[in-house]
Amino acid sequence: MSDVTPAAKSATKSVWKRFLPLAVLLSVLATFLVLRTTGYLDFLSLDALKENQTKLHAWVADNFLVVYATYFAVYVLVTACSLPFALLMTLTGGFLFGTLLGGIVVVFAATIGATTVFLATRSAFGDFFLGRAGNKIKKLEEGFQEDVVSYMLFLRFIPIFPFFLINIAAAVFRVPLRIFFLTTLFGVAPGTFIYALSGSSLNDIFAAGKDFSPDTILTPKVIAALVGLSLLSLLPILYRKFKRSA
Repeated sequence: MSDVTPAAKSATKSVWKRFLPLAVLLSVLATFLVLRTTGYLDFLSLDALKENQTKLHAWVADNFLVVYATYFAVYVLVTACSLPFALLMTLTGGFLFGTLLGGIVVVFAATIGATTVFLATRSAFGDFFLGRAGNKIKKLEEGFQEDVVSYMLFLRFIPIFPFFLINIAAAVFRVPLRIFFLTTLFGVAPGTFIYALSGSSLNDIFAAGKDFSPDTILTPKVIAALVGLSLLSLLPILYRKFKRSA
């Protein structure tokens, strides 16, 4: 007969649930260190992509699933640990896999990485992340209270606040996990596919012997489209405010 009481089992479950996000973050950080040490991340520069264009595409063609899965894991790590080269990673995804496949893998990897931070903030890392966010997080509170879905989509469409800060704020203000996941998934998609398209175009730019210019990504039309999406996402909030004042 087991000596473990139901209360002890429940406590053990609670500890696992609380520290699982911490274990995930440590695991992905360890993965990053291994990849960095072994040189798998050396291609993360535009110059490296240009110099090794033919080799990289041959590598992808011969080992597509391995490269795709590795890229996915690294991108999750980059997002979860708020590492400073998510944009370069997104361009690389478009460069290696094309607009569609590159965009898809980034959308899901970014969403899973963000969800890892979200869950970690709600459990073992809450105090750490709150300390990192500081008073900035208070600026987001009113929007979450008004209409969480619209506000989350707005924040994802137009990154007024840092990506990691939105993940933390959503956890602090108790956004339901399902809403957080879906609004992140759909909210990051437009910008992601724009950058993946730009990454895919690097192949033609490099083949022509030209250099990449960041101005080719966020053109006035692209910015206008993203702003338009953001305003559409805020319509429910604006409508409620209008009804209250009417």
